[in-house]
Amino acid sequence: MSNPTIHRYPKKIVERGDGTKIEIEKSLRQNRDVSVVVKVKEKKGNTKIVYHLVYDSRGNIIHGPHEEPGSRDSDYKEEFPFNDVS
Repeated sequence: MSNPTIHRYPKKIVERGDGTKIEIEKSLRQNRDVSVVVKVKEKKGNTKIVYHLVYDSRGNIIHGPHEEPGSRDSDYKEEFPFNDVS
């Protein structure tokens, strides 16, 4: 059974000191879970990697974080930016 999106939150953009930025897109699902897509981009806007994770209504991670298949730039070696996602 799918859980369609019932609300999209405004996109959050975090500028990092290393010249990259983090784009965070959150959406509320019908079952009250929050789906989060995290995109790491270089200053020019090229996407370096895309992650996905899901929180339940109590704020616990119930899925992910995992890389979206095929989204990693071969030059990008960093791990998931937990500190920037809150």
